[in-house]
Amino acid sequence: MSAKEKRHAAKIYEVNNCLIDLGLKEITCYNEVYRPDDETLDTLVYLIENRDHAISIDELRRELWGDQDVSEFEIVRSIMQARRAINDQNNNSTIRYVENLPGYCFCGEVFEVEIGC
Repeated sequence: MSAKEKRHAAKIYEVNNCLIDLGLKEITCYNEVYRPDDETLDTLVYLIENRDHAISIDELRRELWGDQDVSEFEIVRSIMQARRAINDQNNNSTIRYVENLPGYCFCGEVFEVEIGC
């Protein structure tokens, strides 16, 4: 297990009353557990951990998919799934956390909880 994987295994983020448990690879919102696919979880976590700047499609492709041939559609799908996983819209369907700018930016409040040794 790499150092990055060890750090992630012992971390939980809280966003919009949802717990994103990196060790269990699941998201719990309002007592419902969601187990997103790896791409969706990785996309959400990357946006959260790099919330200090807007992330381009090219950066997501490079950092999360590396040498894999992945379309822009697949990346946008992962972003949409990440938004859905944390209930990122209000009654007016307004996005509150993962904003479209030139690129994407996680703009919501995030609480980090470290667990383990």
